[in-house]
Amino acid sequence: MNAIMNILMENSSSSSSSSSSSSSSSITSSSEYEFSTDDNHDILFPILQMLLAGRKRNRVENYIEVVHSWTDTEFKEHLRLHRNVAITLIDELAESGILPSHSFGRPKISAEWSLFITLWFLANTEPYRTLSDRFDVSISSIFRVIRRVITWILTKLDNIIKWPEGESLIAAAQGFQNKRGIRNCIGAIDGSHITILQPQENAALIIVIGKKITR
Repeated sequence: MNAIMNILMENSSSSSSSSSSSSSSSITSSSEYEFSTDDNHDILFPILQMLLAGRKRNRVENYIEVVHSWTDTEFKEHLRLHRNVAITLIDELAESGILPSHSFGRPKISAEWSLFITLWFLANTEPYRTLSDRFDVSISSIFRVIRRVITWILTKLDNIIKWPEGESLIAAAQGFQNKRGIRNCIGAIDGSHITILQPQENAALIIVIGKKITR
């Protein structure tokens, strides 16, 4: 900021001296005006670059190499997804057209990097600030990447999550009954075990898991 103030003060002093000299002369040529405009541009461009650059954050470099070095077990532990499934999703994401395809400005974030950022966020619920440092991407880009990839994932739900029908429905119900003794169940999403008192009415609807009563 001090450097910017010094440039502005120098520009102000030069402008005041030029204005005093111009007051002594009643005629100003167009070439002198063009020179003054170019001179102002030479001063303003460095200021603009300073403002855009801001404070550089200390980020992890080449973290993609760390991800590539993970074993299949480590990959699954960190990102909660098998590596071969992730590779398939990366190819589909690259062909989806949802990611920017510009050829100017900062380098675009690849489909691979975009999926890894989103998977890490979903698996670890890490804040944008630490995600930015880990993946060497600005916080605003982290936000946009996660929003785009999740939007794309939501378009695939109908093809992946399907209600079982016909023989698959019977097989799913039979699988739950054989494994856990639960009849007429065709799926389970997730749940939390909360200790409660068993109600006097509809006690058969309560399933005891371990020493806890789960509804």
